[in-house]
Amino acid sequence: VSRYDQYRDSFERKEGASPYHQINTDGYPDACAKWPDGTLKHAWPPGFVLNPACGLDMAKRHIPEDLARYAYNGRFIDCMGTCCFWEAEDWDPAHPLDARGARKAREDLLKYVNSLGLVVGSEGGIDCLLWGLHWLETPMSLVRWTAKRLNVPSFGPGEDFPEYRVSIGRQYRIPFYSLVHHAEVMITWRWEDGFTVLPDYLEDRILWCLLYGNPPMYFVNPEAYVKNRAAIKDACARILPWTRKVGYAELTNHRFLTPDREVQESTFSTGDRIVVNFSREPHALEDGTVVPARGSVAFDATSASAK
Repeated sequence: VSRYDQYRDSFERKEGASPYHQINTDGYPDACAKWPDGTLKHAWPPGFVLNPACGLDMAKRHIPEDLARYAYNGRFIDCMGTCCFWEAEDWDPAHPLDARGARKAREDLLKYVNSLGLVVGSEGGIDCLLWGLHWLETPMSLVRWTAKRLNVPSFGPGEDFPEYRVSIGRQYRIPFYSLVHHAEVMITWRWEDGFTVLPDYLEDRILWCLLYGNPPMYFVNPEAYVKNRAAIKDACARILPWTRKVGYAELTNHRFLTPDREVQESTFSTGDRIVVNFSREPHALEDGTVVPARGSVAFDATSASAK
């Protein structure tokens, strides 16, 4: 359906190296950004920063060749929404580039991929690039408290990662990103933060997706898929009908209904709203509707239905 791709890193071709370290080898070293002294700028080890203008030229070669072999309908262009523009400033006289030029080249890359009729995703969430993106991996996760110690693939207990309670905790989170951008771009959790990683928090992630009107995301290998297949099916059955209903709408309002923030409400521009109860006790609303423990109740203009 979709293909991973990126034009931020370039690696030296090496026999037997990890395939993750053999991306854009045709750009090394001539298309890499340089410091004033002529040394290459380091990216993710052992890679180097690819000049974005050169990367755009490479994309115009690589992507059509790829689509000629496989009829993908989407493209995940990694690093577009997380890497700063100034990192790609290039002092190489063969292709000099300042931060503004780096931004334009990355914008032009998105324009190009969109022109191919592809659904485009990236990680992170730099605001100025959202016009060219359909979905983003990461904004549902509080990254500083997610990826730091997570050994992926890891399917151990959440107690091994006490800092993760900040990411999943009700007392910390507010839906700032969704209140600003929900109608512009679909967002997911970060890849290390898939529903089948730390499965004891799977129920929390389901409730957060319902509250924010965003889809689930999974990180699986064959063994994990078989092990978690029933849970994946259940999560999709609970989340996706609601996401299809409000996923492209504005998140117009969010509020805490209890002082401990265990019960929260979101309202969308469709007129739909949802109340999510994170606590282990039922909660009665002012109109008498009871929101089940660890559950939710969705409302439209005329009816309510428990989920």
